[in-house]
Amino acid sequence: ELPVITLQALQQESELFTASVLLLDHSPGLDIMMYETTAEYIVEQLLGTQQFAAAVRIIHVMWNGQQQQQLGEKLETVAYELASCCVGMQMDQESETVDTDPSSSSGNLGQMVLSYTGPGYLGSSAAAAWHKLRQLLEVYDRYSLDNTNGAAAVTARAPTASSPIAAGLKPSSSSSVTALGGRMRVAAVDGALSALPGLHLPPWLTQPFQPRAGIPGGMAGSGPDPAALLRVYIKHGRLILAAELLKSHLDAWQRQSPLLRVQPCAVWLPVRDMELLHASLVAGAQRANAGRRVEEAELLGVWSEVLQKGLDAHMKFVSSDGDKLGVESVAGGSAIGMVY
Repeated sequence: ELPVITLQALQQESELFTASVLLLDHSPGLDIMMYETTAEYIVEQLLGTQQFAAAVRIIHVMWNGQQQQQLGEKLETVAYELASCCVGMQMDQESETVDTDPSSSSGNLGQMVLSYTGPGYLGSSAAAAWHKLRQLLEVYDRYSLDNTNGAAAVTARAPTASSPIAAGLKPSSSSSVTALGGRMRVAAVDGALSALPGLHLPPWLTQPFQPRAGIPGGMAGSGPDPAALLRVYIKHGRLILAAELLKSHLDAWQRQSPLLRVQPCAVWLPVRDMELLHASLVAGAQRANAGRRVEEAELLGVWSEVLQKGLDAHMKFVSSDGDKLGVESVAGGSAIGMVY
């Protein structure tokens, strides 16, 4: 039987060939045609040569249709690599200009770190890279993965500021950041901190993870996933940032109306991550004391106490709400038993 050639298959072959030509033009010594030009290999090479726009385009062409999970994962990889590239450019630019971030407590509060904006930042290659990252994330903030009729989507266009409709995506009716946008922002934070754990993160990158009024959730209920960002902070030793994020959500939850606080899953918090964070703060304070780093030990110790008090207050609110409104506690009596 003769193979059936579809429009989508022709588009995919065309994009693979175009990307191969782009790579050969960028790196003449790269014998790309000697290898099997799979989509995974092409995307890997495009990211390695910092051809991010081309990588986004081919991702939408190759992983649309029914491959929604892969599409999201590939876009996260682009955000991760682009953020890492931004930091690399910033480090090259500011090799002699460093700053100190007091919230970076992975070992020594006095470690020298870079800010994403420093002397000579405006107009630099690093500034252009950060701007590209911000534009990319803001486009995907408005779109979610389309699981309804993805098989029929064969367009090769990737989202841009002027033409945002893309294969496998659908516009969000909400003004808040979508789950896909949140996932890509978490990946970008992970990439930036992997390149430099003590980096001052740009506020626009993490702002969507702050608590918003009217959402009935401890750390759930919105598109961006604050718990995922919390895990990235812990992973890279940014314990103070993690503690500040968690405390802001605890405080915001307590300010909510009791009617919102008793909604299903309204008290959801990442308990295991909270326990890990608290243990890390305590252990960090002990190590700092042993190393006679008094300021660091005090800061970590204070935050471990703040988190413990915040959790105790959370439990009291849950019990009080249940008593006043006649609502049983969730998860078999545990107000924060719903974890993943």
